[in-house]
Amino acid sequence: MAFSSRKKNYFGVFPDGTVEIRGLTGKKSQTPEYLKKNFYDALQILSSVKSPDDFERARARTRELLTNMVNSLKGRKVPVQDLAFNVMMGKPTAKYAGTKPQHVRAAEALEQKGREIKAGDIIGYVKTRSPPYIKPVDLAKADEIDPDKYIEYAHSMFDQMLDALDFSFDEIMGATTLDGFWS
Repeated sequence: MAFSSRKKNYFGVFPDGTVEIRGLTGKKSQTPEYLKKNFYDALQILSSVKSPDDFERARARTRELLTNMVNSLKGRKVPVQDLAFNVMMGKPTAKYAGTKPQHVRAAEALEQKGREIKAGDIIGYVKTRSPPYIKPVDLAKADEIDPDKYIEYAHSMFDQMLDALDFSFDEIMGATTLDGFWS
């Protein structure tokens, strides 16, 4: 069992190797498939740990996995559809007032292209480098994707898991922390 310092965020591994996950972002249905796949791959690596030596090997394999993930994002090698956040429309776009969530802004862009959007529809959108900083996945191109936004999301997502193992996304990616600098 690995508990995070964050409330209600943990994962556990049963003797048969199955993993129980609670409260971790990587499990959520709206998480882009590419990030979700890497999340589950990291959990699979960590679920094989049975000894301190296994832990160090798992840590190295996890670092390699995350390094490859970040390099693929930065190199724009991930298919656009695998980076989509998929969110269900709770109501028609016209019923949203004030600040509109990202999926609603993406739905409005689809409506401008002639697509009918209704409550219950799943809207896929990606994060882009130029305003309005999101785009429906159906209208986006790979060179418009903002890799830094996906790395930022992955950072938050993986830190939830890695916190329970007493290391961070920054550490596993080789970033220097001030604590490490001063010690």
